[in-house]
Order: sequence, then C-alpha cells, then structure tokens
Amino acid sequence: MPTRRIKSVAKVREVSAVSFPAYSGTNINARDTQALDSAKQALDNARAKAEELDNSNAELDSSNVVIEQHREQTNNNNSDEEKRQQEEFEFEKLKYEMLMDLK
Repeated sequence: MPTRRIKSVAKVREVSAVSFPAYSGTNINARDTQALDSAKQALDNARAKAEELDNSNAELDSSNVVIEQHREQTNNNNSDEEKRQQEEFEFEKLKYEMLMDLK
C-alpha cells in the first residue's frame, strides 16, 4: 500500500484527544476561532508597525546624510555667520531627533 504525505495544511479544524497520551507532559487545550483571529490581527498590526518604523528609520538615515553633508560644508568655512547657522541647524536637528524618539 503506498504511503501518502501531507505537504501543507490550510487550517486545522479538529484535533482528536486520546485517553492515554504517549508522553506524561502532554496536555490539551481548546481555543475558539475568535481568539485565533484576534491573535492573527495583533500579529498583522505588529508587523505593519515594524514596517512603518523601518520606513521612518530609512527616512531618518537619509536626513542624517544631508545633515552630515551640510556639516562638512559648514566646517570648510569658519566665519561667525556660518558658525551661528551651524548651531541653529544643530539645534533643529536635535529637535527633530527628539520628535522621532517620541514616535
């Protein structure tokens, strides 16, 4: 008689309990479909939030590149006006980073 192999299962609808389990640590619990759907929704929400944070971090990284380019350009010129602008820019950067930390 040929052996059949199950390669995937879409959903498990029913599992049978046995009178004498093979292992002493075996136990059985039941959860309703609503609880499983809630857990799936929570997981989907967490994944969406993680993706949103990844996008925010990429945006922040690109902003840091612009900031570093500006800093290098400013360091090449040491006039008082440029120093004042640099300090103002650094202050704005700090405010931006603090706002990003609040997200």
